Parts: sequence; structure tokens; C-alpha cells
Amino acid sequence: MLLIGTGIIICCVGSLSAATIIGTAPGVSTGNALLDATLSAVIADAFNTAILDANNTLSKYHDQQQLARGFGNANVYSSQVASFQGFQNYDHFAVAAGGMVGVHMPSSDPNYYENLDDELEKTGDIFAGVGASASFLNVGINAKSIRPGLYLNFKFGSASVEPVDEVKFSNTIVGVGANYTLAKPMTGSFLFKWRGLSLGTGLIYHNSDVTYAVDIDKITEEFVVNYGGYKVSGDVVIDPSVNLELKVKTLTVPVDIMTSVRLLWLFNVTLGAGMDFNFGNTDLILISNGSVTIDIQQTPIELDIKTTPGTAVVDGFTLDVSPSFARFRLNTGVGFNFGPLKIDIPVSYYPRTGIAAGVTLGVVL
Repeated sequence: MLLIGTGIIICCVGSLSAATIIGTAPGVSTGNALLDATLSAVIADAFNTAILDANNTLSKYHDQQQLARGFGNANVYSSQVASFQGFQNYDHFAVAAGGMVGVHMPSSDPNYYENLDDELEKTGDIFAGVGASASFLNVGINAKSIRPGLYLNFKFGSASVEPVDEVKFSNTIVGVGANYTLAKPMTGSFLFKWRGLSLGTGLIYHNSDVTYAVDIDKITEEFVVNYGGYKVSGDVVIDPSVNLELKVKTLTVPVDIMTSVRLLWLFNVTLGAGMDFNFGNTDLILISNGSVTIDIQQTPIELDIKTTPGTAVVDGFTLDVSPSFARFRLNTGVGFNFGPLKIDIPVSYYPRTGIAAGVTLGVVL
């Protein structure tokens, strides 16, 4: 999976639980009670050895604060969904909906991402994350009756998506905002309009649940049984793969300054900058996604061998990790005017380590 922002970081030391795996050994039945007892004892020993090896493999996942913080940051990046940043200073009201994806990047080198899954499996923790959001409704009004140049807006959205097989997202977002006109719009000609300069702020709550499957190499332990003329050999195979479930809650206070220009009636270009002040936490929980099986490799004497799989339960968590407190961003975007119907493609860049992009569709009057 490709995970597509470093400022002032205020770290909250999270609650940690070393990742461990426990379970029950697989079963075997041959119809011979004494052979079954011997086989079960040997398989149990092989299983216990494999469990020790699996725990050594999982030990790297004992502290995943960087991953939890990366997902918290990405959650913040995607919270600018369905914004009016390209069409500020409107006459009456605006209604929009949209979606946005935010990514926190551990490196600016594109080649790094070719082996990102391998890096996570190798180290157990990387400063990366991805977030997504959808807003079904963002309503803004020109509040000139309260104060000329003041605009107020409210947005809400909830959605679940599964962009690829190993990743699932669900999110709820609620936000309020206020913008104030610093410089009024001006029309240079019928082909050009400057939409003015606006200062904005607000409060955005974004709750996301992300599940990401991590494949971990299987652990194999051999066993051999010689009993009463019978010889049975094989492997106990433990797949310690896990799902990383991240429960992310962020509360963001954005402060930004925006401007845009309309060109040739059709195109709209946005420029701006801002700072996000972030609160909240991420809980990362490891959930079992593997199996315990027996692979019978050799039965030189015909036996009716029946096997039953064992169980493996992974227990591990990293709790209450805060997102980076302050994130500076640069904003741009390209929009399209079709009369009152507007399409905007906003992009936020968090220098060196983060980016967010989305699509907004709305009516502005």
C-alpha cells in the first residue's frame, strides 16, 4: 500500500502493550489412541516453540507511536474536505460536498514507498499514515447582516470506503468555520476577476477508524514421531499476520489566509497558506489475522490422519498518541466555473512530509 507533513511536535507518551501471541495447538487424529497422544504431545512442543519464535517476530510491534501519530496527522490533513477556499467572498450563500485524502510521508524520496510494507514489517513502526474524509454537506452564508465581510459555514459528513482489499476506512466529520474579508474582490476585465483576500478559522472534529492488514512471514516448526512402527513427520505453521486497527480522533483549529482568481470565465486558481493547531488521540490495536495449521509431509505407512487447525490470538496496543500539535501548510487548487455550479480540486502541502488533495462540487451564489 502506498502512503502518500514535520512542524512543532508536542508528544503525548502513549500507553503501550508489547505485542504478544498466544493460542492453542492444532489437533490430529489417526484412530490410534496411543499414537494420537504421542503425536499431540510432540505437536504441542513444536507449537510452543513456534509461538516463542512468533513472539520474537512480533516484539518489534511493541511501540508504534510513530505510526499512530502519522495516522493522526493524516486525519488532520484530510479534514479540510469540501472547503470553499477557491470561491471565497461570494454574494449570498454556498453549498458544497466533497471528498479528500491526506497522507503523512516519512520521506520525500518517491523510491521509499516501493517497499513501504517491507519497512513496516521490518521495523514495526514508521512515521507514516493515511486519512480520508467525505463531507456530504458544507453550507456557507454571507453573514453581512452581522458584520460586512463575515462568512459562516457548517459541514458534516460520514462515509465508509475500501480503496484496496487490505485497507478499510470509516469516518465522521463535523465542522464550523468563519471567514472575514481582508480585501474585497475586483474585476479587472470580463476575462479576469480577483476574488479578494480572506482570513479564516474554525473548529473541525474528525473521527476515523482505519484497518490495515499487515502480512508477516509464517513461522514453521518441524516435528517427527516414531511410534510402534509408525512414522509421521510434518510442520506446525503459525501465520502471525495482524490487522492494525487505528481509532483516530482529532480536533483541529485551522487558521489560514486565502485568495483566488477567475480566468477566462471558466478557470479558478487558488493560493494561500495556513497553520493547523491539532488536538486529539490515536489508539492503535493489533487484531489477529493469521492461522495455526499442520502440514503433514510424510506418512510412510497409510494412516487416515485428520487434522484440525489451532488458534492464534495477538494482543497488543499503543494508546492515546497525540497528533503533531502545529502543522504549517501551503494551499493551492484549480477550479472550474459553470455559472453557479463550481468544481474545485484543492491541494494542501505540508512542507516535506504531508499532502492532501480532494474534489469539491457545489453551488455558489
